[in-house]
Amino acid sequence: MQKIICKKNKSLIKTRLKQFYDKEAKKYYETRQKERKEFSYLLHEIQSYPQQKIRILEFWCGGGRFIKHLHESYKGEIEYIGVDLSSELLKYAQQDNPQDTFICADISEYIQTCEQEIS
Repeated sequence: MQKIICKKNKSLIKTRLKQFYDKEAKKYYETRQKERKEFSYLLHEIQSYPQQKIRILEFWCGGGRFIKHLHESYKGEIEYIGVDLSSELLKYAQQDNPQDTFICADISEYIQTCEQEIS
């Protein structure tokens, strides 16, 4: 049976997720340092583009594992923004990747503040 999640319950879920990841940030960060299986695929895709500068917006970036591995493997310029609900995980992400931008926000709220590019 499916449940209906109303706005009030969504807020409660987000609050609990934030509390969990803030509380467990150190353990989560320390146990998630290995390169993920998908990384080599993503790196291949990124390297297939001819431009030297890439722009990445990563949702649920956590402790910054993806961008850390990307900086180690990709030689071009990277403009990166990582968004996560956990301020504690973002402290680790910023510590490992001081050149990048990290935003502590609910993704659904953050995306509403982004401006569309017109080319």
